[in-house]
Amino acid sequence: MFDLKRAPSYPKTQCFDSRLSDFEYSPTEPPIIQSEQELQTDADYLYSVALYRDCSKVLKTICKEYPGNKQARSELTRTIFRLLEQQRGTYNFKSLYAEVATRPTPQLDHATYVGSVEVRDSSGKDRGLFTTSPVKAGDLLVCEKAFSYGYSKYQSGTNIMLREATIKKLTEYPNLIPMFSSVYHGSYEPILAVDGGPFVDQKLVDRVIKLNSFGGSLTSLASHTSKSSGHSSGIWILAASINHSCTANCRRSFIGDMQIIRACRDMPPDTELFWPYTRSLAQDHDYEATQQELQEYGFVCACELCEDAKATGSKTAKRREMLRVELSAAFATGGQRGAFDCGKVDTARVERTLNLLANTYSSTAVEVPRTGMWDPYLALTRMYVVLGRSHEAISSTLKVFEMLGFEIRGAQIPAIGSGMVIVEKWGLVVDYLVECWMILWTAYAALGDLERAEIARNFAIVTYGIVVGEDQTFEETYGSNGRICVLQRMLWSKQ
Repeated sequence: MFDLKRAPSYPKTQCFDSRLSDFEYSPTEPPIIQSEQELQTDADYLYSVALYRDCSKVLKTICKEYPGNKQARSELTRTIFRLLEQQRGTYNFKSLYAEVATRPTPQLDHATYVGSVEVRDSSGKDRGLFTTSPVKAGDLLVCEKAFSYGYSKYQSGTNIMLREATIKKLTEYPNLIPMFSSVYHGSYEPILAVDGGPFVDQKLVDRVIKLNSFGGSLTSLASHTSKSSGHSSGIWILAASINHSCTANCRRSFIGDMQIIRACRDMPPDTELFWPYTRSLAQDHDYEATQQELQEYGFVCACELCEDAKATGSKTAKRREMLRVELSAAFATGGQRGAFDCGKVDTARVERTLNLLANTYSSTAVEVPRTGMWDPYLALTRMYVVLGRSHEAISSTLKVFEMLGFEIRGAQIPAIGSGMVIVEKWGLVVDYLVECWMILWTAYAALGDLERAEIARNFAIVTYGIVVGEDQTFEETYGSNGRICVLQRMLWSKQ
């Protein structure tokens, strides 16, 4: 039990971990009958350190011994929800959004879930995060509460807030210093103790933040729908163990201080997880720029994108540059007196130029994604959508997927074989792929192919979950408008 002279301060200060010495049992002593206040103090401590099962047992005891304690009943319900989150990854994501909207600082009262993954040694990379069983694209791998976190309604200042929050937490919970120092911090040698006591090394804090913090919108849903939601940054200890590759096999998203990690392709057990530490995928891969950005991490990326870009000669690069100028000119044929008319665009010229550009690549897009080509194909797709040309919209949309490294069977028009759309291989996942699946859903439906329309809708839901972190808000964000398009035999267009 706790020293009750100090116990009343625990829930207020949250300094439980530095008070473990206040447990004063001796195995030879008789069991101590605890008061209601003592039991509540134990429950508060167990909840604060995420020992939700033990916490629920204490709260059940309070409810049994003190049936008039309504607070204990309420806390027991809350604790059971945390236990479901922790053990099963069962989250009511809509309630997370509601909390984010009402809290001045979006640090949420939810548990960390660790799915079929574990930290292991990684060859040449110190450590990494690996799958422990087969996973499918869209599977929830981790939902992790931030170690420390900063948020501002403005676009700056969060790193200072994050630094202050990190130092404060390490000062209050010195037993966390070894875990924090295990996060990658380059060649810096931290000072962890002074005069026999724990020491908060502020230079270590700065290095960890520089190399491991994540920043972005308050929620990934807000950034996906282009809604302003301020800026946040935080440190997530488990997520920090994921190593870099320009070709990711998992993707992170955020709701407040909860980071959600989902698989973005099918993976067998013992697969190391990767995501990019670098720039976006809306241009041709730049080998030199990528290596420059990764210099702080002390390694050279040798992924398929980097190796292909490294091997691309200057003659090929110039040829691509010339073709992109021609491509811009082809799209510009739709410009009419300050406006843009999709019907005036020479789409045959656009497609011809894209084919010439594709011929400058020696590897297939499935082998090495063509990061500089999916974007113009998406622009072409949107024009076909505006023009109501379902067949061309489907063909062009499939080109977007192909350029990103996807291998999709059964999606062509006309249907070949069983008519089932199957993703044989997932490629690079970008936000716009939700829009692409929506176009396929509504285009198939407009052509009367309801079976493939439903399959495309299901892939839209999976992709939405990967991009945003959850699929519980799909219906209100995309689904309801998609159904209207289907009923009216219209193609989906970006709202």
